[in-house]
Amino acid sequence: MRLLLLLASLVPLLAAQGCYQGCPQTASEFCGNRNCGQVTEENACGEVQTIDCGRCFGPDICGGGGVPNVCSFCKTPAVSRDCTGGWCKIPAGCFRMGTDQSPCTSDVIASPMPFTTFGQETMHEVALTHSFQIMDAEATQAAFSDLMDYRPARNEGQAQAFMPDNPVEYVSWHEAAAYANALSTKEGREPCYACSGEDAKVTCEVRERYAGSAIYDCPGYRLPTDAEWEYAFRGGKSTDFYTGQDLDAAGCHCHHDVEAKACTCDAKSDSPVPCDTFGFYGALNDTAWWEQNSGGIHHPVRTTKTPNPWGLYDVAGNVFEWCHDWSETTMASAKATDPAGQPSGTFKVVRSFAFNWGEIRFFRASTRRLETPDHVCHSVGFRLVRTLTSGPLQEGS
Repeated sequence: MRLLLLLASLVPLLAAQGCYQGCPQTASEFCGNRNCGQVTEENACGEVQTIDCGRCFGPDICGGGGVPNVCSFCKTPAVSRDCTGGWCKIPAGCFRMGTDQSPCTSDVIASPMPFTTFGQETMHEVALTHSFQIMDAEATQAAFSDLMDYRPARNEGQAQAFMPDNPVEYVSWHEAAAYANALSTKEGREPCYACSGEDAKVTCEVRERYAGSAIYDCPGYRLPTDAEWEYAFRGGKSTDFYTGQDLDAAGCHCHHDVEAKACTCDAKSDSPVPCDTFGFYGALNDTAWWEQNSGGIHHPVRTTKTPNPWGLYDVAGNVFEWCHDWSETTMASAKATDPAGQPSGTFKVVRSFAFNWGEIRFFRASTRRLETPDHVCHSVGFRLVRTLTSGPLQEGS
């Protein structure tokens, strides 16, 4: 009897194996690797068919190349501020990381800046399948010294003494990771890094269980991945700056002249024009501490300057920010889901730019600076993130 029931149940299944064996098509034939959620469209037989194609698993269904995007997860979500207690929530979503269009790219990569390496900015689609919270401002000197019980080393003659509300600097990548661990421990969360040594002599690495994309599963605090940082910076925009401005070829050569105490755009010509010719300049002055308006010093966080659409302060300017990833000069160009950088390398990614930099082209969303993890500088700090939800999301999540 059971055998007869089993055979009876197979009849409609065999009759639904696609156009050549009868319609409608099965889910695997109809949905392919691009559709998710409930889809209504013509099947291979030319008949309109509705079927539930299931979950969205990343950038393979982010559209492009004539393939329709039917998964709402793979759109940049509506941007709104959801911030409390110094943290802002960023929802999962897809975005285009890097750039293939900016005329500034070649100038950045070929920059003669001493002791500084810049990475390529090849545009590619990235899916972040988790929501996360991120500090709305850079970690302050007071927060660091209170938690770590020491103050990072400063160069003699540094213009600024200890300033509790200003961003912490002179911290290596290792010290930033150790701070993340200390905050995790304080709140009873599992740390993401394995560290040894103490104070400025600490060395850290990612715990083996959280290597690669598994870092997104760590319940503790950590540094943002390169992708998370750019996604958070952009605030839903695909332009060079999160206020909607792009730099053209002339704008790429805008810079603040310290001696002249003015910003000009020479465009490699004999006819320089004022920086305020370009909308990007005004946006930068309104949102960032940089050489034009900083007075040569960093400033207290969450003051004066306007936050980005997510509610984040100083993602451009004030101090540079360490990211989680190992990375080399060549950026991945293929679609990626929850990228976390190379398994090992020479450089860690550094994002944002600093109060003492005057070249506008470096403040674009896609610009990536690379430094060795033991690097310390009076203009390099950090902010932390923590994963809130993880894993493939249902359509519309």
